[in-house]
Amino acid sequence: NQVTVTSDLNGFERTVRYIAEHGSVSYASVVDPEGLLLANFHRGKLDPEDMAPLAVLFFEWNRAVLAKGKLGEAEKIDITLREKRLILGRVGDWCLMVLSERQADDLLNIRINQGMDILRKYTAEKYASSQQTQVEKSYV
Repeated sequence: NQVTVTSDLNGFERTVRYIAEHGSVSYASVVDPEGLLLANFHRGKLDPEDMAPLAVLFFEWNRAVLAKGKLGEAEKIDITLREKRLILGRVGDWCLMVLSERQADDLLNIRINQGMDILRKYTAEKYASSQQTQVEKSYV
C-alpha cells in the first residue's frame, strides 16, 4: 500500500484515503484540470503518473459526445471492464479516478459518493477563503 501526496492539500488526501480504505480499490487519485496528481493511492504495478491524465481525457471525450446529444456535462462515469471497474467523478475542475475489482459491493459506491462530498466541501472552503482574500485585496 502506498499513499503519495504531491502537495499539502489535506482535502484531496482525505478523499483518496477514505476511498482507498475499501479493499477492492487498487488505485484512487484526485487530479487537477491538467491531469497532474494532487493525491493518490495505489496497490500493485500501476504508475499513478501515467494514470492521472486519463481522468481528464475521459471527461473531455465524453463532453464532446454528450454535447452532440445536448445532454450536459458528465459528473460521474462508471466503466465496467472485464476484470476491473473504473469510476471517474468530477467536482468543479477536479477529477477523481478510482480503479477497483469488478465485483466491488455497494459500499464502494457509497465511499466514492462520500469521497466526492469531502472533495466538494474542501474545494468550496478553499475557494471561498481565496475569493474572500481577493475581494479584500481589491477593496483595499
